[in-house]
Amino acid sequence: MVLPAFFGPRQNAAEHSSSITDVEDDVQTHEIRPVYLTDHQRKLLKFYQSGDIVGLLKAIGKAEKRSAMSEKSSRLLNTNLWPTVATYLLMQPAQPPLESLLDMTLPQRSVKARGDQLHHTNRTPAGCLRRPGRPDQWKGKKDPVVYVQSLADRDGCGLTCDEFERFLDAMIVGAKIKEDENGNFVVRNRSLVLGVVQGHYRYQNKHFYESLGKNTDNSLQILQERVSEFVKVNRQILADAREQELDHIMPKFEVGWSGKGYQRCEDHRKLIPLGGSPNLMRLAILVLQHLHHDRDFQYHQFVLFDVIRDVQAEVGESLASQLCCSYETYGGFNAAQAGASVLSAKEMEYRDWAEVERDTTRQNFLGNVKENLRRMEELYEEELSRDAEYHKRQKVESRLRDGAKEQEYLDVQLKAGMSEMESATASLDDRISRLRRAMEARQQREHDREEWEQALMEVAEALEED
Repeated sequence: MVLPAFFGPRQNAAEHSSSITDVEDDVQTHEIRPVYLTDHQRKLLKFYQSGDIVGLLKAIGKAEKRSAMSEKSSRLLNTNLWPTVATYLLMQPAQPPLESLLDMTLPQRSVKARGDQLHHTNRTPAGCLRRPGRPDQWKGKKDPVVYVQSLADRDGCGLTCDEFERFLDAMIVGAKIKEDENGNFVVRNRSLVLGVVQGHYRYQNKHFYESLGKNTDNSLQILQERVSEFVKVNRQILADAREQELDHIMPKFEVGWSGKGYQRCEDHRKLIPLGGSPNLMRLAILVLQHLHHDRDFQYHQFVLFDVIRDVQAEVGESLASQLCCSYETYGGFNAAQAGASVLSAKEMEYRDWAEVERDTTRQNFLGNVKENLRRMEELYEEELSRDAEYHKRQKVESRLRDGAKEQEYLDVQLKAGMSEMESATASLDDRISRLRRAMEARQQREHDREEWEQALMEVAEALEED
């Protein structure tokens, strides 16, 4: 279908399938591999593709009631103005990259379009989501953003169904819930646990298992509980993907917020605990790097929303978590309620936000908003106009249908009347015929009586003459 072009630069579906930046190279020769999506993900994608932002936000609100990690602290369930804030945030990205986020092909499209080059959201004609900058680029500045990161290989791809099943089994071993008794996950003469340890040494002096706390939310026991739930939910996803015969599964995207997005994303890449990735996601990337050492699994990171108000941080992280289905209940990596821990946003003062707004304006990070809002207004005006014409046409058609039904009724009544009239006419004709015959008989009798009387008179006269 041709996509409605009210988000970002005007672009049709064919252009979107191969190009999301202004770079002209051999990108168009690459084929984007479709990714398995749940029914809920397909519903959100359909709302967005049709331009039905109201329907999209209603679906997200309902989903939040079902999947929120904490209803009491959910900003989507306890902030009346969240749809207004969410609508503004959805106006920031161009349509193609945000649609790619929903269909989980964003890492592929980004890699195939620009490789490893850093790029900014609204500075390319086709509007590609920007990557977080480097700390040295933002030294001394704040960069409040809602970001998304995906576990994918160097090409932005995930796993086949068989690979995904092996990954889930390996997560059980990696969390030390079970041992690899048969050596199913030995790669290059290294066990999975050793692979996780040595892989983590690439980033940290302390290996992964030593980095876990004890008797805290950061403990191995808590990690094992989350891995068990993660595997349980994703096994159902695996079964559904096989049933649909779609042999490409992406781990759910992880969502986060930070007042210093560049630094937080750097911490994620370095697998820094307590302030970086959730332990579940840290283990997942280490397991994937061990199992598929030749594919270079890594974090693919993108800035989804640039935040210029504290309420945007609360709503933006919650909105992104639902767009990406990032909660554990969906089989994702986010275990905490989104939008509930944005203290750094609350602590920022007016002058801080003014500085942030100046920086985002200077970098043109929000360049799409006004144009997207204008196009959305046009879209809804057209929709309202079509609705008005539709209702007018429906009213006329209803009147015509009512007139046709009335005419049909009258035709039936007329037919019945004609039948009755014909029946009455036939009866009347019969009565007239009988009356005519009676009158003719009477006339015949009178005629016969006159002839008889005349004969009597003639007889009487003949007697008198005699």
